[in-house]
Order: sequence, then C-alpha cells, then structure tokens
Amino acid sequence: MKYIIYIVLINLSNSYCLFGLNSQDTIIIPQITIIEKKQDNFQIDLKLVDSVFISNNLNSSLSEILLKSTSLYSRTYGPGLIASYGIRGSNSAETLVRWNGFTVNNIMLASSDISLFSLASNSKINIDKNSFLPGGIGGSISIVEDVSNDKNKISTSISYSSLNNLN
Repeated sequence: MKYIIYIVLINLSNSYCLFGLNSQDTIIIPQITIIEKKQDNFQIDLKLVDSVFISNNLNSSLSEILLKSTSLYSRTYGPGLIASYGIRGSNSAETLVRWNGFTVNNIMLASSDISLFSLASNSKINIDKNSFLPGGIGGSISIVEDVSNDKNKISTSISYSSLNNLN
C-alpha cells in the first residue's frame, strides 16, 4: 500500500512540474539581420611603424627595423640568418605575418622568417597585439606597401657596413 501511495505522489508531482513547463511566458521576437562591414580599426593595441622611419632605415632588414622600433619578443640568430617574432609571450607559429593582406606564414612550419623581407620606402608596418584573424592568436604583423600609379619612378640605394658598426 505504501508503494502505491508513493507512486501516486511521484506521478502527481511530475505532472505538476510538467504543467509548469507549458506556461505561456515566452515572448517571440521577430528575427532581425544586422549588416555591417568588418571594422579595420577595432584594434585595442595597435603599433604603427610609418614610412618615414622605414625610409630612414631603408638598408636594414625588416627584423632590424622591428628590433629598433618595437618591443616584440624576437629570436634572431645573426645578420642574414633566420629571425622570428612573438607577440605577448606567444611563439612565431602563433604570430600571423601578412604582406598586403596575404598571409605569408610558412605552411610547413606555421611561422615566417622575417629576415627575408625587404621593404620599400613607401611601406608601413602595423603590429596588432590583439589580432582577431585566424592563425594570429598572439597577434599579427602586417606589412602594407603603398602602390603608386607613377610608373616612371626608379629608386636605388647603396650601403656598406663594417661589422655592423656603420650603415
């Protein structure tokens, strides 16, 4: 008899709980669509190396320019050898390197050798420490070159150095 009373009470309590789930307290909101282009200036911590600094150090490689102008964590093994960078404690595989919007990270190593880049006098370097791009967990280094329409322009430069004492 006790078991029958327990079963009846359990069924009554379950039906009471299920009755409470069917209440009409839900408000249906019509669907909306938000259309807006991605904001390019949404970086919280953005460092810009402008073309004036680059043109003053035109005979330096990208790794030397980044060493002089930023506080990035660098792993350089000497002039002409491999150089990689990490942003905010990340390694080079977590730092995205882009050139004019194209990702230039090595597919096999997932990182890029910064020492291979040469810069023109009209280049700009954007260092974004809060990258929202896929592959850039630590941040991103973007190299943007201003392509001018002046087809009759030629520039040359010459430099010499003695054990990295003079440029």
